[in-house]
Amino acid sequence: MPDHKPDPETVIAKRCVEQQLQRAIASLPNKTREIFLLYRADELSYKQIALRLNISERNVEHHLHQALMQCRNFLTKP
Repeated sequence: MPDHKPDPETVIAKRCVEQQLQRAIASLPNKTREIFLLYRADELSYKQIALRLNISERNVEHHLHQALMQCRNFLTKP
């Protein structure tokens, strides 16, 4: 029977990426981090976030774009 468990190297690599992502999120400006977590972790829509924070949906979109760009840059820097 084949073993479907990931090998140790894969487990370690996944943990490293998760730790880097946590640091990337922690490095975001407070408002951007809050909006990112409401969207990704709490799975709220742009409209729900906008209503909760009393901002425009366009502002939510802007913060999410900034969060994704900053996380990508954080994860891809050497």
